[in-house]
Amino acid sequence: MTHKLWLGALAGLCLSACAEDTTPADAEVVDAGEIETGDSEERIEKGETSLDAVPAEVIALAQSANPGGTLTAAEYEVKNGREIYDIGGVTADGSEVEFDIGREPGGEWAILETQKDIAPEALPPLVTAELARSHPDFTVNRVIEGDLPDGTTVYEIYGTDADGAQMQIEILVENGEARTLEELLPY
Repeated sequence: MTHKLWLGALAGLCLSACAEDTTPADAEVVDAGEIETGDSEERIEKGETSLDAVPAEVIALAQSANPGGTLTAAEYEVKNGREIYDIGGVTADGSEVEFDIGREPGGEWAILETQKDIAPEALPPLVTAELARSHPDFTVNRVIEGDLPDGTTVYEIYGTDADGAQMQIEILVENGEARTLEELLPY
């Protein structure tokens, strides 16, 4: 019995040591560090990589979500141990788009968010009202609209407060209601 337990533990160690590493060989780490998020610390490593170094499954997901479009750039990052590729591209109509594609706990890849820049004046009235309520003296400089797989939309809004300090605010739209997020989304 003891030998079976020992062999099982040894096999488990071997499997974890031999797990597939999909870190691109040409990934250049351009930003790495500790970022405090609430009570925990999150390690983020991020680097640009070539599209050729991105796993075929990730490319296939991005292409299927961007019919008629072109993929143009890739970044690789690890957040809290989760692998994420940011795949940039151009849609069939010429708009820029980015797909955040992450490895799920079971090992498969999934689109976490599809992002595109929109003009500040294109913010839905519901989001504009929430922004005015939560940050009345905020000046909007840039907006990224992110569609999540569950049908919700998050708006990353960049700008300045009344004192001129740069800020990022995220407003989530879910079930016809908008709310300002206390913490930024984890990807």
